Amino acid sequence: MRALLILFLTLPLGAQEIYDLLLKNGHVIDPANRRNGRFDVAITGNKIARVGADLPASHARVVVDAGQYYVTPGLIDIYTHFDWVGPEGNLKPDAQALPSGVTTAVDAGGSTPKTFEEFKKRVIDHSRRACSRF
Repeated sequence: MRALLILFLTLPLGAQEIYDLLLKNGHVIDPANRRNGRFDVAITGNKIARVGADLPASHARVVVDAGQYYVTPGLIDIYTHFDWVGPEGNLKPDAQALPSGVTTAVDAGGSTPKTFEEFKKRVIDHSRRACSRF
């Protein structure tokens, strides 16, 4: 056992996985994987590499204390109004949805069948993550 510990401690840091980002101690709510509690989330590139308790900060390029935040998969808002030229109550997708964790949104009346093409040009095509199915 002692020899194994010495071998592990003498491995170069490069032999251990290095994460681009480590979110420490966030309240993770992930129903698909049955997680609801305090966990660390390690990210490499644009993928979640590992979720677990007490992941070592020394294995990450950037560490963020997420202790006061919820960490969830992207949220879905099924009732929005994104028509920028419409009434005052309408939202801008990039300004209001993304910062709130909403990665998928359904516009519930920002356009009609007659005005959809204009709505697409004015709103959808200019959003950071424009829908590719239209």
